[in-house]
Amino acid sequence: MNDQEELNQLMDRFMNDDKLETPPLDFTEKVMTAVHTVQRRKIVYRPLVPKYVMIIVLLCVVTFTVVGIAYGDMTLDISQYLSGLQDVNLWFTNFFHSVKISNTLSYTIVLTGLMVCIQVFFLKKHFDKRFI
Repeated sequence: MNDQEELNQLMDRFMNDDKLETPPLDFTEKVMTAVHTVQRRKIVYRPLVPKYVMIIVLLCVVTFTVVGIAYGDMTLDISQYLSGLQDVNLWFTNFFHSVKISNTLSYTIVLTGLMVCIQVFFLKKHFDKRFI
């Protein structure tokens, strides 16, 4: 019991020495101005693909175009183009005709696509609320 009384006396002495702290008169105003400055902070939008990547892609496209024009056979005949499309169509038809997809795999593909679409919708909503 003696220890408890000593602790109480010590605590009373510490409490008497310290005053009760009160905030300054303009505390609320300072906090609100800080909140307003945070709200006014401008959101900087950065593109997903940086400029240097776009420049590299553009240079590759231009290079391939120039090489194709300089060294390729540039006779453009619409019948050749259409026959090429028919060949591609035939290849896809033959390829997919030989592939057998189970019901489980087809359900999985459809549900995965559906879930991705739903997640994109909810993520867009989330980021709209967060940044706007």
